[in-house]
Amino acid sequence: MLSLQATGDDVQRWIEEGREDILQYCATFTDAGADLWISPRTGLEMPRCPFVRKRRNLPIYDCLIYETRPDVCRNYPVEVHHMKTVDCEMLEDGDTDADVARFMKDNG
Repeated sequence: MLSLQATGDDVQRWIEEGREDILQYCATFTDAGADLWISPRTGLEMPRCPFVRKRRNLPIYDCLIYETRPDVCRNYPVEVHHMKTVDCEMLEDGDTDADVARFMKDNG
């Protein structure tokens, strides 16, 4: 499995913000960015983002780093097929990839 990637801009922003809490989950730093959600304990890719929390007894998830989340998260998801695969609750009958792209542009 390939790791999610942070962009170089993501990494630079987190450095400037002093976000060691995020940077500790990054690995293989290059000018282009870094691998994301790598366990600082084991060095292995984590099965999910360490900053996503499910609300108790609700099918709602919150991002604890929303304001400074990486670009890969800002642009997720980008296709109706992908939204169906991850059972995205935002998907409505009849939505098209163009609808999703427009929503992400307006709300990303």
